[in-house]
Amino acid sequence: MTDELIVFAYYLYLIGDNMDCNEFRKEMSNFMDNTIDEDVVEDFIKHYKSCKNCNEELEIYYMINKTFNQDSTTGNTTVSLADSYDFKKRLNHKISRYDEIIYKRYKRHFFYKLAIAGTELISLVLAVYFIFLTMGGDNVW
Repeated sequence: MTDELIVFAYYLYLIGDNMDCNEFRKEMSNFMDNTIDEDVVEDFIKHYKSCKNCNEELEIYYMINKTFNQDSTTGNTTVSLADSYDFKKRLNHKISRYDEIIYKRYKRHFFYKLAIAGTELISLVLAVYFIFLTMGGDNVW
């Protein structure tokens, strides 16, 4: 039951989209280089899933990026068509990896917040109990 709650809360969280198309385009190269900021990647993935135009744009960018590889040491550009045929599957795999990281982080935060809420509830019950005791209540329960 707990897992279903976490999954439901996670997908409700994914519904909101805090990134616009211009911000998405600015982060595409960081995403491709795996240098995208941890806080930005969540909004990036959400926007990718919710915006058809940016989804298609990232697919094209990914295909071009994987087809024309530039050697960072020599600066030479090589064309590797064999690696780019399955580019959509590879992009979806990359998105899935980031999605899994986001989900695990969200799950960890969910349990952290649940533990804090439980601690606060116990503290409240104990505070009420001790208030009744100090007020002279012999039979609190």
